[in-house]
Amino acid sequence: MKARHFLLILLAVAALASCKKPGGDEPTPGGEDTKDVVKITLPSSGPLSVYRWAASDEIRVGASVLKLKEGAGTAVGTFDGTPVKDSYYTIAYPADITGTDPYMAYSLSGQTQAGNGSVEHLIWTVLIEDANTWEDVTLSKEWATSKQGSFRSNGVVAMNLTLPADAGSIKSITLEASGVKFPVNNSGSVTADELVLGLTNVSASAAVKAYIAVSEKEVDIPAGALKITVEGDVTYNIMVPDAVKMGGGILNEITVSDASAWSAFAALKGAGTEASPYILSAPEHIEQMPELLEEGKTVWFELGNDIDMGTVADWDALNIIAPFDKAVHFDGKGHTISNFTCEAAIYPSFFGVLNGTVQNVVFDNATIDGAGKAGVVAGYIGTSVDGNYITGNVIGVTVKNSTVKTDSYAGGIGGQVNCPAVISDCHVKDIIVSSTGERVGGLIGQVGVSSSDVGAKIQNCTAENVTAEAQKNIGGLIGVAYCKVNGCSASGRLTTNLEYTKEVSVGGLIGHAENSEISDSHASSVVELTLNGRSIGGFVGTFKCGRIERCYSTGEVIGIARNDGGFVGLIQASAKSATIENCYCTGDVTGNSYMGGFVGLVDGQPNNVLIKNCYSSGVVTGTQFGVGGFIGFESSAVFTAVNCAAWSKTVTAGVYGDQNWSSGAFCAVTFPKCTLTGNYRNPEMSLTAFWVPAADYDHADVSPTAPLIKQDGTPSEAEKPASGQDGFPHFPYHGHVAPGKTLSQLASTTLGWDASVWDFSGELPVLK
Repeated sequence: MKARHFLLILLAVAALASCKKPGGDEPTPGGEDTKDVVKITLPSSGPLSVYRWAASDEIRVGASVLKLKEGAGTAVGTFDGTPVKDSYYTIAYPADITGTDPYMAYSLSGQTQAGNGSVEHLIWTVLIEDANTWEDVTLSKEWATSKQGSFRSNGVVAMNLTLPADAGSIKSITLEASGVKFPVNNSGSVTADELVLGLTNVSASAAVKAYIAVSEKEVDIPAGALKITVEGDVTYNIMVPDAVKMGGGILNEITVSDASAWSAFAALKGAGTEASPYILSAPEHIEQMPELLEEGKTVWFELGNDIDMGTVADWDALNIIAPFDKAVHFDGKGHTISNFTCEAAIYPSFFGVLNGTVQNVVFDNATIDGAGKAGVVAGYIGTSVDGNYITGNVIGVTVKNSTVKTDSYAGGIGGQVNCPAVISDCHVKDIIVSSTGERVGGLIGQVGVSSSDVGAKIQNCTAENVTAEAQKNIGGLIGVAYCKVNGCSASGRLTTNLEYTKEVSVGGLIGHAENSEISDSHASSVVELTLNGRSIGGFVGTFKCGRIERCYSTGEVIGIARNDGGFVGLIQASAKSATIENCYCTGDVTGNSYMGGFVGLVDGQPNNVLIKNCYSSGVVTGTQFGVGGFIGFESSAVFTAVNCAAWSKTVTAGVYGDQNWSSGAFCAVTFPKCTLTGNYRNPEMSLTAFWVPAADYDHADVSPTAPLIKQDGTPSEAEKPASGQDGFPHFPYHGHVAPGKTLSQLASTTLGWDASVWDFSGELPVLK
């Protein structure tokens, strides 16, 4: 008999065991004790009759703890040891029960039965006090009374249930009764609204036999009030017609022999309020949700258990009609909705246009296929009607093993966020997101809008092993971002399905970032284009304006056109300034031209661009020219790069000569009046270009007052670069060099990077 076991039966208690003295006569109680074994018998009726001794059992007799010697699997156990001599004895099981208080506090919670008819999960508690002997013990009230002692034990409910065949694999059995609190310890000081027995390896193909241990504290349940709910592939419930008393020494036996007596799917519980939310426990309950929503009101829902929606066809997303005022508060309580499918021509998803909050739920193996904004959770998360925001928040939601397919705006969680939403602690894993149009992200297709600052926040979210494909604006986490992003990450493989000669904007974390603040995030996505398209990056494809800080990327960037960067493909500060600080990338970059280890192209726009305290270390390979270790092409007079490093060991331009744009160790083509201060190259770099500096060549800093070439157009450097194609000169910039130093040594001293931000313990710095 196991030391912690639970049962669900109501009858009575009895039975005993004896113990032989090895040779000689039996001692008298309180006399000289010569025995070295004690024999204890389980009763033949009552709750204890369902138990059997287990090899690990120990029992307390008086002050002595005795271990089972023989009898495992039987009702009679022989225990090693000799009880300490006394006039009266306490006999207790388990052995850690040392008196009334520990016995009364003993918890009977957390019962899970493994296998049909198994009793190994049962918790058994017995306390016999003031018996005048420890000989020939039977653990029953009759034996204890005959020995002038008292007896206590918990009860058991045993269920013999014939279920419909489609109940399938049984996961749990729940007992509940209106107005009844079930005690879950022997004193009844701790109670619960229901008793739940978990089940594993139990099928309804045969009659189900299940046991649950109940408290010594008695509970009276009126006739017709006790409900038994069996959760399997289909959930069933039944009301027990007779009155039931549960408690110490009672073995209740409940039998249902007619499978047709069960009702499928219990009636929906709750009132839809915050104090009494609707409890969704079956697919049919979820199918009732559209009728339960109310205009201009928030309706509250909770999941009562995991729900398989594989039988639900033709799901209509919720709240898809303007003014989108059917609000919800949906708490999954950590449960899973599996096999959810939605095929729709508008907002294909679960919640449609989310007005309210969704939290703490897992979607597994969802399939979304339709038109317009699409996601597993919602097509639209919040929106704006007549200038007023309808807000949606998504917190602690996971989507895994799922597929989202639409013609535009697609994400694992949602298609678009257009409100001051908070998307927090959400995760997608092993998903495929695709669109015949644009704006696709592992998490969200688009967050915010270009015309206004909606103030959305994406924080502590992950997108793992995402496969994403669309025409353009594709990100491992977000396709297009006008928002704040903090503490997020993405991995997977991203590509386009569009043959395009302009920006496709594909990024490991974000495809297109504008008016965004991105911090403490990273990406390891592989960005690979097999069709023509520009502006791809390991972290962001196109960065319009905003700020990126304390971020990094490690994924490979593979393109066949221009504007490829290990961190950002294109920076184009046309409306506001753009800043990147304390960031790095380590992935290799392959492309055509205007490509760099960190940034592909900084466009010649009127607003300031600053890159500070950043580095790249991946191999950079271009099939054409304009290939830079850090920046490919910088065409802005208001660009500044300060204290940055091109730390690749190999930078290769496939084409170089006096009739082509230049390539360079730090920057391939540089606007002559930009600001380049304190920037370094790897002293071990192998550079293939038109002009390769000597290993110790130290390129002077550049500024508007000390341009790369003189204002009269003549070279200011000894290399005297020739005129390029179309009469444009070459402006390569190779940066400073500090032989013999690792980048960590260089960054922590010469460059003065902040030790509270960077870890310099390795050859390359990493963010803390």
